[in-house]
Amino acid sequence: MLLSRNFGFGVNTDAFERLARSLPFRIIQKQRISISQIEALLFGQAGMLTDTDIECHYYRLLQREYQFLKHKYQLKPLDESLFKSLRTRPVYFPHLKLAQLASIWMQHDTLFSAILEAGTPRQLKQYFRAEPSDYWETHYHFRHTSPKQEKSLGENALSIVLINTVVPLFFAYGVKNNRPEYNEKALRLLESIPAERNSIVTSFTEAGVQVRNACDSQALIQLKRAYCETKKCMYCRIGYRLLKHS
Repeated sequence: MLLSRNFGFGVNTDAFERLARSLPFRIIQKQRISISQIEALLFGQAGMLTDTDIECHYYRLLQREYQFLKHKYQLKPLDESLFKSLRTRPVYFPHLKLAQLASIWMQHDTLFSAILEAGTPRQLKQYFRAEPSDYWETHYHFRHTSPKQEKSLGENALSIVLINTVVPLFFAYGVKNNRPEYNEKALRLLESIPAERNSIVTSFTEAGVQVRNACDSQALIQLKRAYCETKKCMYCRIGYRLLKHS
């Protein structure tokens, strides 16, 4: 669920979570022998296989696969309008993200166990660097082709997945199972990842705050949401000192 949500990369996080809730993971596990069937489940449940005027052979294959699986598992698809592509870079189109997610589920049956046992950030990234099926080498979307190139996650996207998926998993696992070494592992992982690049972090760096790694940037994002956006300046040590000085 958490991984699916984070593959929405901001604009589509809620839609990807709704998709995950509509498609029990046990169904994906049963069909993971075939990448086309996993893609059919994800795209079909996302409402992306309803067009009748797309003549692409692969698209038609996914449509047939989904109709069979939909009937088999009594699935109810979402509306495609939930998934946003407007003002989104092609590498973050929901179609490509679903194809990458399908590839991860295809390659890793016991992903959670593998993540817990991974020793380094580099090993963790390898689990999410899955290459989608051949069709996506020349597509970002069913209706548009692209120059042929690899479509695996880039370094920045991989870092975001580690920050938003792996770190919370480590921490939650450590707390629930009384394994403090996983809490420490979560913090060390954050400290090993470069700081995020977004408007929130930029505003703090322009104000003179030093941001060394993802641990710092995550702290600043939380500070912004918990204090700045709720106007609790008097409860924030930074805000209090600024107001006192002024």
